[in-house]
Amino acid sequence: MAVILTFITFDARLLLLLFKILLLLLLLLLLLLLLLLFISEIVNNQFFLVSDFCLGDTVNQASKEVHTEEAQKVSLTCDYETTSTNILYLFWYVQYSNGKPEYLIQADTYSGSKKENGYEILVDKENNKVWFNISEPGIADSAVYYCALKPTVLQSTTAV
Repeated sequence: MAVILTFITFDARLLLLLFKILLLLLLLLLLLLLLLLFISEIVNNQFFLVSDFCLGDTVNQASKEVHTEEAQKVSLTCDYETTSTNILYLFWYVQYSNGKPEYLIQADTYSGSKKENGYEILVDKENNKVWFNISEPGIADSAVYYCALKPTVLQSTTAV
């Protein structure tokens, strides 16, 4: 009987050790999968690509202040320079008095234009220019507008 108990104890220890090793391997596999998912998100999301953050990127808004009457189309322009050869994503943001910047619209250098919610963005890839149009502005549209190459508000501003 003592031999059988020793044998069962040995098997229980071995099974426990194998279980711990298997659990550790599964944990390592899960960590590896999470790491691969994280890397995949970085690679697929151009906003986080290190190669897409070029030190030479600049944005310049030609008009610093624009005055208009209600319902009269307003067009703001922005010139950009970049060393990137990838498709660029150009963004427009608005910041109302005492508020934080809010995303309005974006377009890329591949498609060139987009219309959405009374706003229009046109991209001229050849001349590195982007236009932002408000079709029928009202008093509520009085704000500071920002142009950006990345989904980040830059310091150049245009007041309407």
